[in-house]
Amino acid sequence: MLAWTSLAFDFWANLGPGVRSSNFGSIPLASVVLITTQFEGTPYEVALPRVRWLREQSFINAQSIQPVKFTEFLRKAPSGFDAAVMHAVESALVRWLQIQK
Repeated sequence: MLAWTSLAFDFWANLGPGVRSSNFGSIPLASVVLITTQFEGTPYEVALPRVRWLREQSFINAQSIQPVKFTEFLRKAPSGFDAAVMHAVESALVRWLQIQK
């Protein structure tokens, strides 16, 4: 089960943080990055601020980007992250995917 928030990266569709939709193919998919409690110190990880709905210190690792069917998004997270956090995650994704902006 995946939770999602309502924030979006500026360069992707307004579907949630780390989410990009695809209109290609017969299965509606999104690309997501996972929230984890593990931190390895790579330039692709972002420390998340403490929020009520995350029990432990958590991180997003851009290397965890993966496709997920829209039907797996079962509930909306109680809150999102501020713009500075989303910018840091976007920057980590740009570094990992080597996107030229």
